[in-house]
Amino acid sequence: MSSKELISSENFMDKNLSEKKRSSSSEDILTIDSSIRIKLFIILLLIFTISSTDGGIIPYSTTTIKDELHISDTQVGIYSSLDFFGRVFGSIIISLFITHNNRKKLLLFSLTFKGLFLCISLFTINFFINFLARFLTGICQVFFTIYFPVWCDQYGNNKKTEWVTIMQIGNPIGIILGYGFSMCLSILFKNFSEWRLAYLFEGGSLILIGLYIYKYIDEIYFSEKFLLLSDSTGKYIQIKNSDNKNFKDNLFIILANKVFLFNTISGSVAFFGLGVIQFWGNDYLKHYLNVNNNGALFIFNILSISGPTLGVVFGGFLIAKIGGYSKKEANYIPLFFSILSGIFGLSIGFTNKLLNYFILSWIYYFSLGAMLPSESGIILDSLSEKLKGDGFTITNFLLNLLGNCPSPFIFPLIKENLFKNINEKDRWSHALTFTMTYNIVGTICVCLGAFYRYKIKNYESFDGNIEIPMKKNISSKSLLSDVNSTEEDV
Repeated sequence: MSSKELISSENFMDKNLSEKKRSSSSEDILTIDSSIRIKLFIILLLIFTISSTDGGIIPYSTTTIKDELHISDTQVGIYSSLDFFGRVFGSIIISLFITHNNRKKLLLFSLTFKGLFLCISLFTINFFINFLARFLTGICQVFFTIYFPVWCDQYGNNKKTEWVTIMQIGNPIGIILGYGFSMCLSILFKNFSEWRLAYLFEGGSLILIGLYIYKYIDEIYFSEKFLLLSDSTGKYIQIKNSDNKNFKDNLFIILANKVFLFNTISGSVAFFGLGVIQFWGNDYLKHYLNVNNNGALFIFNILSISGPTLGVVFGGFLIAKIGGYSKKEANYIPLFFSILSGIFGLSIGFTNKLLNYFILSWIYYFSLGAMLPSESGIILDSLSEKLKGDGFTITNFLLNLLGNCPSPFIFPLIKENLFKNINEKDRWSHALTFTMTYNIVGTICVCLGAFYRYKIKNYESFDGNIEIPMKKNISSKSLLSDVNSTEEDV
């Protein structure tokens, strides 16, 4: 049942309390002042941004990492990918806990142990230990990527579209901060590894934020058991759900949802393409386009900062302009930008001119960024409240398995094996063009997702690919029966 149905009766809250004879309304009604919600959102955004900085630390420090750990380009790619493999494994683990456990404790656990695992590299250059630590940080990261968008959707009220959009910006901003911070450290501390110091800053910051949340933020603000009653008052009603389905039961319902499935696969392809350019773009500029180190760094930063960030902002603006991601018109935004990214992504490898490369790459970055707010919103909107936690767990699993995990090492694997018989310089462009053909899969999937979503006449009651007619003129009595049906048996 949607929040719009819940607020269709003005006196729902009073009738609910009188009919159910509550002994204490404080147990059932949660009021969150807008300033508290904004404060919590900023904290979560800060966590999401800082926890993404290692995505920029590694690409900047590839040479240092190779020298210190004595590994090849492909192995550096695998080292970076281990974070995402950890997220795949972590998605399976978190599915057992996220629905029925205290989410504040899960958040504190993730913050603390990711911080500790990041700091391990300070004490050893052992190949195996560093690779294992990278894998474990991915397991800890998975809670942030799954839960934060769900929290924005639940507690964002009338700002949830904007909040989901802004949360998406945290990832590219974090990557750029990691890149820039590593560069500064390499200049200031020439006798020490910049990636180790940057890891220390990231890990220490996450642990400090965890201590603040532990001391000052009540766990009730992370509860999934409250559903919005009114945007204006910030009041939430506690829902006691009788649905005891486990993750395995929900899995089949969610995967049968074609809108969810195709949009998730499309998002995976977008993250794959974004990962390839972000991880290998700097080296591509130096080895194929013959740009010096400082020039490559400058161009890469401009592309990485402005392209996806402005894309996410513009995509979020379009979604807000049409009235949110529950509107039918939201289908056309990822469809248009998926086609655009496919065309320009394939074109990047065909040019050996720096200006052409910059323009094509920027449009590609921008298009992928513009897709994310609408696609994330459509994925959330395709699921009922009770399925959103498990649904975003599955989304995170597929995004990492099909997108983030293979992107750092597939490109060098293709370059070093499929095109090994051509000269070193041309390998870069051939491998990039071949890799970017994966965008075609994303475009096909986003078309199918839009097609199935267009067929559904009622998005807000959509659950498991089954249409349920919206109720009209809902009475307080029938509404109360739907929301709190299980409490009659208590």
